[in-house]
Amino acid sequence: MKTGIYVKSAMILQQAFDDFKTRLELNSSIQEAVTTHHTALRNWIESDGSGIKT
Repeated sequence: MKTGIYVKSAMILQQAFDDFKTRLELNSSIQEAVTTHHTALRNWIESDGSGIKT
């Protein structure tokens, strides 16, 4: 039955995409470090008075 093969293939493809997407996301500790660094850098730029707009 070809319909069953297509459904199974679609499910495998969806699972592969979900796994791929999960691996692209940062874990919480890395996300926190990136956010902290970004905030510190932004604060430094804004307080520098160099005229850089953020």
